[in-house]
Amino acid sequence: TTSPDINRVDFEDGVWVHRMVVEYSQLSAEATRARVPQHIWNWSATALKEAKRIGAHRKIDTVEAPIWDCEGVAFLFAREWPLITSLHTTLAHYLDSATDRLVDHGWMQDFGKPMLALEERLVMNADAIRANSVAIRREFETRYRCQIPDEMVRTIPHGLSDVTSWNGNKELRNLQGKTILLVGRLEP
Repeated sequence: TTSPDINRVDFEDGVWVHRMVVEYSQLSAEATRARVPQHIWNWSATALKEAKRIGAHRKIDTVEAPIWDCEGVAFLFAREWPLITSLHTTLAHYLDSATDRLVDHGWMQDFGKPMLALEERLVMNADAIRANSVAIRREFETRYRCQIPDEMVRTIPHGLSDVTSWNGNKELRNLQGKTILLVGRLEP
């Protein structure tokens, strides 16, 4: 994740969290051809640099990055590890509620169109796709007029889907047969 001031690594609730100051990074030739916006490239390249630092000390098996802001673009172009693109809300979906952006020809030319193409490239060229629902996969395929091969996709919904696997936790065991509501980001 990003840091506003210094690079640091924190151990929180059993997870190592790497907070990085986003650095300027020269666009690679491939990023230039793909018209990756500079600020998008800067974050992805900063994350790649940190992954390489980690990889020098610990084995990295695969990298997962969300479709949003095409965070995995530097990893896709570097091809150092298998890349899983997690499929969530896409820019195309966002634009349904941001019609002012759709009619802003400068924004669409400089940012919108390159990012829409990059989203498709990330999904179609990743080693695997993790979708949070069947619906989000179908929406992507419809909007981008493509077919994601079934063998590339794993659908893993948000929230608990099988409480029987949590049999070591009495509170979770007691949820058997209950309805669980997961509240996420609200979008128009």
